[in-house]
Amino acid sequence: QRVKVTLPGLGPFLAMVIENRQKYFALSYPQGPATPDGFSWKGQQIGMHFWRAEDAGYFLKTRVLDDFLNQKYPIIHVAHSDEVVRTQKRQSVRVKLNLPGFVYPLRSIQGANEMEESSPGLRCRLKDVSEDGAALMVGGKTKAGLPAKIQFDLGANRVVMCGVVKGVNFDNAKNVSLLHLQAVAPSPRTRNHILTYVYNLFGEQEQVKA
Repeated sequence: QRVKVTLPGLGPFLAMVIENRQKYFALSYPQGPATPDGFSWKGQQIGMHFWRAEDAGYFLKTRVLDDFLNQKYPIIHVAHSDEVVRTQKRQSVRVKLNLPGFVYPLRSIQGANEMEESSPGLRCRLKDVSEDGAALMVGGKTKAGLPAKIQFDLGANRVVMCGVVKGVNFDNAKNVSLLHLQAVAPSPRTRNHILTYVYNLFGEQEQVKA
């Protein structure tokens, strides 16, 4: 479980839940911006943001019980909290993009898969994405009803999504088409990559100019 850790006025830091004990969480040593000389996590009041698979985003405030920086594998111990706030319900929320990607035609949607393609396909620009689909710009004119696979990078993750083109907006002057792809249900791994990016849990979103 990846988590985002914040301090008052400092962060975010990224960490992993290593162990969940009755009295505390053990987290990998938080990685992020530089901290002051002599800084210790012990006793710090922190915020923790995380995404629970198949559910929602959550936030909690808690306290660091101990700092084990000098161990072979540095960790911190964090107290449990009785107040966990649900910050984002699981729903199909789209985020605007302007990212390069590739499109691969499928013979039928029954051939949908999430296997990464090694050869380049038709170049495209991803304009938005959600767990349910994407909008992408391609050169030339096309039509609705086409099954396709798209491949692109979201932050540090490679995403492969398949679906059917449900709508096309063709710009005759520019000779480009905006395709609206309705995706088949993604795997839990792919869905979590998308939702983590959509809700910007780890600050990976690119700023898209209006």
